[in-house]
Amino acid sequence: MTAPDHQLLEEKRLERLYSYGILDTEDEAAFHHIADDLSLILQVPTVLISFLDRERQWFKACIQFDARETPRQVAFCSYTILSEDGLVVEDALQDPLFQDNPLVTGEPHIRAYIGVPVTSRDGYRIGTICCIDYQPRAFSARDRDILKRFARRVMNELEQRLLKQEYQRVMRQLQTVMDSAEQGMVVINQHNLVVGANQAAENITGMGWETGMYFEKTHLLSVGDGKDAIYTRWDGLYHFTVEERRLDDQLRVLVFERL
Repeated sequence: MTAPDHQLLEEKRLERLYSYGILDTEDEAAFHHIADDLSLILQVPTVLISFLDRERQWFKACIQFDARETPRQVAFCSYTILSEDGLVVEDALQDPLFQDNPLVTGEPHIRAYIGVPVTSRDGYRIGTICCIDYQPRAFSARDRDILKRFARRVMNELEQRLLKQEYQRVMRQLQTVMDSAEQGMVVINQHNLVVGANQAAENITGMGWETGMYFEKTHLLSVGDGKDAIYTRWDGLYHFTVEERRLDDQLRVLVFERL
């Protein structure tokens, strides 16, 4: 690969990394649990989930490691993202690539390392998950396979994180629309839990619609069936009609109109 090709690939890799909005974010339990599980399974003192920025390696999750980032020029993981199989160093003091590395000759005195890339669905190695020991150590093919499984878990969490952010954005837009509507509107998810409602819904039904509230139409009294049904609260007050509109395979909107 020529130098211009390599630079173009690196720019695309960075673009994909930035699209996840993960750098410099707060600690998140999901990523910490992945690192903690891996530390337990492979019996290593240190596990890092990191992402390779232009000039630095930034850690999303750290087990027994104080720094939150290191210069990329000294990062073992800069080599890890060069290959699908990652990198194994059994004794850094005996490895020509790393024996003079300041992370080896000084704190934290890394001696053994194994890492694999965290790879996006379109093939960009945006980060790594790695294990570190402070004494020489051999790693097996099984260790590498386990690490690859955990790298997929990290990628899945990144994707779920994006989906959650998109869901929240859509819900904010939907809430804006509902707040301007005259009809009462309540959004219910596939588990029959309220995830959004407008003030008109409470005014029309006389019911409080709190987020997380469980609701089924059977909770209302009804007269008639289908579109002509008239509903009321259990105490016979607040008569209204209810129309159900499906947003997607998980969300539906109940539209209330006062009689």
